[in-house]
Amino acid sequence: MRLQDYDQDSKTGAIGYMLMGVAIFIVVIILLVLILNDSDNKKSNTVEKKVFKTEADLIQEQVEAEYADKTKTDQLDAAQKDLDDLLSGNQFTSDDLDFWDMYPVDEEESQNIEEEEDNLQDSDTAEEQEDRAVLEEDEVIENDPSFGGKYTLVKRSDNSEEWILVQSYLSKHNYNFEGLSEEDGYYVYYENDKKISKLGVDLSKYQGSVNFSKVKKAGVDFVMLRAGARGYGSGKIIVDSYFDENLIEASNAGLQIGIYFYSQAISKEEAEEEANFVLSQIGTTTITYPIVFDMEEVMGDTSRTESLTKEKRTEIAAAFLNVIKTAGYTPMLYGTKEWLLEKYQLATLTSTDIWLAQYETQPDYPYAFTMWQYTQDGTVPGISGKVDINLCFIDYELK
Repeated sequence: MRLQDYDQDSKTGAIGYMLMGVAIFIVVIILLVLILNDSDNKKSNTVEKKVFKTEADLIQEQVEAEYADKTKTDQLDAAQKDLDDLLSGNQFTSDDLDFWDMYPVDEEESQNIEEEEDNLQDSDTAEEQEDRAVLEEDEVIENDPSFGGKYTLVKRSDNSEEWILVQSYLSKHNYNFEGLSEEDGYYVYYENDKKISKLGVDLSKYQGSVNFSKVKKAGVDFVMLRAGARGYGSGKIIVDSYFDENLIEASNAGLQIGIYFYSQAISKEEAEEEANFVLSQIGTTTITYPIVFDMEEVMGDTSRTESLTKEKRTEIAAAFLNVIKTAGYTPMLYGTKEWLLEKYQLATLTSTDIWLAQYETQPDYPYAFTMWQYTQDGTVPGISGKVDINLCFIDYELK
């Protein structure tokens, strides 16, 4: 029976040792866990501390950078302000930059230098001084639109003015107006000391009866007689009431005769009608001077030709002139400088002689012309009141 009790006790002791081992194992595990947790906490604190320190460093660096940028900006602003003050408020003058003043010159020496410079300038020959003056004058002339004959000034009836280009393809006149002078109250023109001009007047009903013998004796060589006109409102052709008388009396006095017609044609057909009318009025009278197409601006009223274009007006004039030329007479176009340059296409009328009306001391029309009406306020013995006076540069009697 004692053996059986011993065995029970042995079992009880074994179980107790096993439980103690388990408890020890559990304690060891718990200790290991605690140790590990403590280690992780320390590492975490270290990392957090390290991260916090890095952010602080970045903030510090950013503050320092912003401070550096602000300092740099302030420095740039200050430099710019100094530059602005220098350029605007405190500009240097040539005197401020004249470093020659660093070396003072004796007044007597300075005066001697100035006298030497004056003497050097005075030593220029008269020819050199003249050349210098010509150069200075040329600089002024080149600013003039008329320099070189490239432009010509047009003075219009409405008092406006314009410089117009002179066309190179149109023939120019070759008159030298230094040969223009006045004799016995009338203009004459000389070339090579020889008088080549002819004196003339143009007449219509407005001069009334004329004593052509006195006109001839006064030195007049030719007369331009108005054959008629077309009404600028009605469009009807009318005969000049003094034409027949003037034609006969001028011929009897030995004056050379030309004829003009005041046109208000608005078509080629009307222009041809006017030309044929003139031819019908001549009869058997010898006409040595030109037969002229005269279209003008109607002052103070409207006219039937106001709306004509330059092209149409040129076409009308050409139609009249062609009829005259075909009949064996010399055709001519009358006009002021303004009308000739702005109302006609002169390039299509190059074979036509020009009668220029320009009331100046000498004409400045650039292109070729053969007759010049230089005044409308002339006086001639044998003619009552004012009369137009003309200078012809060729003798049509010999042409």
